[in-house]
Amino acid sequence: MEHQHDAHHDHGHHHHDHESVNNAKLAASATFHCLMGCGLGEVIGMVLATMIGLGNVQSITLAVILGFVFGFFLGLRPLLKANIPFSHAFKQVLVVEGLSIAVRRLLRCWQKSTLQVS
Repeated sequence: MEHQHDAHHDHGHHHHDHESVNNAKLAASATFHCLMGCGLGEVIGMVLATMIGLGNVQSITLAVILGFVFGFFLGLRPLLKANIPFSHAFKQVLVVEGLSIAVRRLLRCWQKSTLQVS
């Protein structure tokens, strides 16, 4: 009887390790899709802004908005494909996208301030 319990116990650890690997792959996939969407959205935003003759501020604003939207929806795709409930996936991607944008903006501000000091 103990042998069966040990075998079941080992199987549980193996399942947990497999689940961790799948979670890592899912996180990597969602991150990749998010980054690709952000880059794609920003490029499309700049192309559209140039085509319609927007000024610098409007061009940057359009590029950032489209980058966020494309990144958000492409970041959702792998999570939804993995059967994660939409509400959970939505919240997760919203937080990650928000943090990503905040960090990039802080780095750009820091970069500008260090260039002005030099």
